[in-house]
Amino acid sequence: MLLTSCATTIVPPASQDRVDVFLLDHGRTTSLVLPAPENRIVRYAYGDWNWYALSNTGILDGLRALIGPNQGAFGRQELTGPADAQTIRSRYPPAYIVNLHAIPVDRGRVERLRERLDAQHHAGRATGIAHTVEFEFVPDARPYSYFHNSNHVIAQWLRELGCETHGLSFSSEWRVASP
Repeated sequence: MLLTSCATTIVPPASQDRVDVFLLDHGRTTSLVLPAPENRIVRYAYGDWNWYALSNTGILDGLRALIGPNQGAFGRQELTGPADAQTIRSRYPPAYIVNLHAIPVDRGRVERLRERLDAQHHAGRATGIAHTVEFEFVPDARPYSYFHNSNHVIAQWLRELGCETHGLSFSSEWRVASP
């Protein structure tokens, strides 16, 4: 209980060429939206294969996902832009996004992370694909568990973008501090 009540604070990096990325808090899980060329946005998520990719969301499935470790799932969704909060909110039902955080980061780091994640997703397509309404999921090499969940992976991606993260990242309670 104590581990899930702690917020994670994000401290964006100082940068001259900044662009916003968006952290979508869905209540228990999170996803990350990055701007992409040609007025596109790409949303990435990580979760349990059985739960997220195969949509097996019964009580036993949830317990199994928590106990883990299980097969991880890496999801990708591409949408038209522009990359701003209003556009992102317009793509989902109001209750779907509990909080939307715009985080200013270095444009070059965004491009490098997006290229790495896209390459990872493309490579994963060789081992299997599962489609949901929102995502195209591929298996992820990292096992999913309570101790390595979507919030931990999002925190890792934010650090790749040059952000500092403070907190355990077990829950989707996030705060964005000034750089």
